[in-house]
Amino acid sequence: MDKFNKSLNPLEQDQEALKDKVQVEDYRPNLENFLASYEKFVPKMYKDSEGHDTFGYGFKATPENLGIANMLGYSQDRLTNEGMSEEDAKKMKRMLIDKYDQRLNKDLEGVFETLPANKKAALASMYYNSPALIGPNLKQYVANNDDLGLAKEIVTNSNKNNSPGLLRRRLDEASPVCIS
Repeated sequence: MDKFNKSLNPLEQDQEALKDKVQVEDYRPNLENFLASYEKFVPKMYKDSEGHDTFGYGFKATPENLGIANMLGYSQDRLTNEGMSEEDAKKMKRMLIDKYDQRLNKDLEGVFETLPANKKAALASMYYNSPALIGPNLKQYVANNDDLGLAKEIVTNSNKNNSPGLLRRRLDEASPVCIS
């Protein structure tokens, strides 16, 4: 046992090892895989469960998202009639994740970039699902480094319609927050 782990009991050592495993330097590849497990790829425009025009990996047809799709060569008509390739949808997802990183860092007053990878992934997944989910309570828990409050907020206050599928997603987002 090295001098840094000397004071840790076996349970604490296991928790430290798990923390190291979860907190990879760049969380984006894991986030992309996580999002793909909840936001299935659909090439053509469709109506989501709330009636919004949606395409790709759960991209709502907002002016911003349609603008990005247009940069990749997809007009709204093309998205409706032909659809987007999965490769381009992955590019678009990466572009959105990069944008959301910047916005989350601004919304969280510079704290986002200092967070461990597991918290970044949880917050970015929620933002990807709906930016409005990053509300004042959640921001306060992040600012105070209150992991329990953050996990509780993710699970209990981010699923207004009590959707079982969304609850599973929120539990998956909150779980790694508890081990940071």
